[in-house]
Amino acid sequence: MKKVLAMLLASSLILSFAACGDKPEETTTGETTTVETTTVETTTEAPAVVAPVAEDSLDFLRKVWNAYVADESIAEEEKLLFVGGGDYTWLEQAGAEFEANNPMPSEDASEEEQAAYWEAYAAATQGPGRVAPEYDEENNTYLASVNFPVEHVALIDSASSVFHGMMLNNFTCATYHVTDSANVDTLVNALKTSIGSAQWVCGQPEVYTIITVGNYVTAIYGLEMITDDITGVIEGLFENATVVCKEAVM
Repeated sequence: MKKVLAMLLASSLILSFAACGDKPEETTTGETTTVETTTVETTTEAPAVVAPVAEDSLDFLRKVWNAYVADESIAEEEKLLFVGGGDYTWLEQAGAEFEANNPMPSEDASEEEQAAYWEAYAAATQGPGRVAPEYDEENNTYLASVNFPVEHVALIDSASSVFHGMMLNNFTCATYHVTDSANVDTLVNALKTSIGSAQWVCGQPEVYTIITVGNYVTAIYGLEMITDDITGVIEGLFENATVVCKEAVM
């Protein structure tokens, strides 16, 4: 009997060990999960600084004038006597300044020397001049002389012109700087009306053209050949030049 009990006890112990062996083992790992974060650096580029087209209307028109004079594709005989400003005061001042700095050749000077002097004189006394922005009834040859609509004088802060020395209706070119770009179209439309309805004396221009370059508005009228030459020069100088209109003068 004792043997039987011993055998039964031994069997129970074996079964309990087997049961313990079937229990799943708990496992742990030392691994850690790392979440990588990527920081994307963003840089904001500063807006490009756009150089101004010109310092003012006179500087603008002088750039056009210099390019026109230097343009070899335009025949020299087309480059007639051009002066500038609101009246002939600028011409007189330029001539006096030239004579003060460049004494006239003596009577014994050669023909070549005299010709060179007067050629230099002509170059010094030609070109654009400034037009007074304010309207003055006593000196209405200023803005009125270039058919500017004087009721819109508050829209501009500078005006300059260049025109044919003998006949304004053969060629007149005036550039205006508009202080507020929102008013460019207003001035353009006013110039169309002013030039288109002008009463011409001693002949009339063939065409008029209006060109914008940013806040600069240029109105040209006269012989079509000359106005087209100046228009081409402006388009060649300034990438954003826009020919707003070219109309025949009726």
